[in-house]
Amino acid sequence: LGTIIRYVMSITPKLQPGTMAGVVNQAFPQTGGEMMSTLLDQLLEEGEERGILKANRDNLVTILETRFGPIPESLLEIIQTVKDTRILRSLLKKAVTAESLATFRAELL
Repeated sequence: LGTIIRYVMSITPKLQPGTMAGVVNQAFPQTGGEMMSTLLDQLLEEGEERGILKANRDNLVTILETRFGPIPESLLEIIQTVKDTRILRSLLKKAVTAESLATFRAELL
């Protein structure tokens, strides 16, 4: 059910979680509220994680641009593929201490 709700919400951008909760509560009067609560918690957690990833990527690019000037598109694309906050934190530290952009890129690959 969670997968179906996520799908419906993703293809219907104006659908509010409250509206979806009402539909689920009508369809499942005894467990709908609990299901929606759990699903909303999961969605919030996923959104928070995406926000953290985006902030870390943005910070990484800002540090690299500040230290080394314009960043090649190929390197920006690699940074955008990183999906692990621990790796991004490690890259942030390397960006601060790298002697050059080439050194940073060599550590990235």
